[in-house]
Amino acid sequence: MLLFGPRSGGGWLLRSQGGELRWPALTTNIFSDALSPQPDQTTIVWSGWFDDEADPESGVFHHDPRTWTALGWETLEARLAEILPKFEAANARLLLRPHVRHVISDAPSVRRILGKFETPVLGILFEPAAMLTAGMADDARDHLTRLLEALAHHERVAAILLTGAERPARGDADPEHDDILVPAPLTRGSLDYHDLLAVLKDFGLFERPLALYDEDVPAQLDMLREAGVLPSQPANA
Repeated sequence: MLLFGPRSGGGWLLRSQGGELRWPALTTNIFSDALSPQPDQTTIVWSGWFDDEADPESGVFHHDPRTWTALGWETLEARLAEILPKFEAANARLLLRPHVRHVISDAPSVRRILGKFETPVLGILFEPAAMLTAGMADDARDHLTRLLEALAHHERVAAILLTGAERPARGDADPEHDDILVPAPLTRGSLDYHDLLAVLKDFGLFERPLALYDEDVPAQLDMLREAGVLPSQPANA
């Protein structure tokens, strides 16, 4: 099991419970910020946005129509064409973290970008709940099922980040936030617990490494055991 959470000194990290695996998760914008590979290292980065009011540290991104136009795709593809050779030379790997407000926002766009760059240097950190808006929460079971069916077995999905989602704190005061969701542990948020559990039960065992938000971990593990995703055993075993 992998854990996704804060690290000392700021930033985010995807790491194994034993500490052997450590993938930094950057909150920089791949469109415009410097991105240098570290030799033999995997780096995670959000998949690109234009929203000037975004708070990538918190996972808050607003609707910006430019993102899904030719401009968005041209910007991302040009950037990847520039930096992927550097990752190849460093024997490093870049994982894009898609989001519903980014260029890479759904299953077809994931497949499109991986088809455009057919190199093992480029992969995906797949977070199904990040591909939902608040308006999709009532039908989350259907949306999440289709996303998992489309991408969970893809050979270039490096890991699956299983999260819930909740509205950001400013949502009640700022109408622009009403359709925004941000990451939360599986056991908390706007996605119905029973819907999440049903999706996991229907899907069964995962082929790819699983990651959890590093909060309320024992309760999340119990949820995965109840769903049959993990072997049945006490949370403190």
